Amino acid sequence: MTSHKKSNNSEVSIDEGRATSKDDSNEGGESSLKSDMAQVFADFVIKVQNVEPEAAWRIYVDGSSTRQDSKIGIMLSSQQKDRMHLSVRLDYRTTNNEAEYEALIVGLQAARHVGAVKVLIYSDSQLVAQQLLWTFEINKARLKLHAEAFEKLKANFKEVVIQKIPRSEN
Repeated sequence: MTSHKKSNNSEVSIDEGRATSKDDSNEGGESSLKSDMAQVFADFVIKVQNVEPEAAWRIYVDGSSTRQDSKIGIMLSSQQKDRMHLSVRLDYRTTNNEAEYEALIVGLQAARHVGAVKVLIYSDSQLVAQQLLWTFEINKARLKLHAEAFEKLKANFKEVVIQKIPRSEN
């Protein structure tokens, strides 16, 4: 016998300090960034049912930077495939590697908000993944600051695993 569970998907798009949320069950609107983000996380946590406290959450992250803007994307997924998608346009210039770090940091913050204690992070950035695994040295001061912020957030979790994946899987 096969049972099908409706997937709980939430989506948040943040652009210039404003957040727009979309949800499977209702239409989204615009509001202040803090209140909207808090509400989206609260709604997502309520919808995610029967989550084992020790189960690992998956976080897929990506960041990119062009001359026009910098963006990050995060998908947070429970062990039951409940998903939250976050996309953020940064209001400051970054390099591609800095955008990747920003995505990792926001991904960990999102996981902390939903109560995750174990996370598996998937990134297509070879450099960032290897730097955070301490197999590559961090030479740039700004990247060191990002790595330090990541390590501080990482301390909130029982386990954090970073895995480099091909760009086509991210």
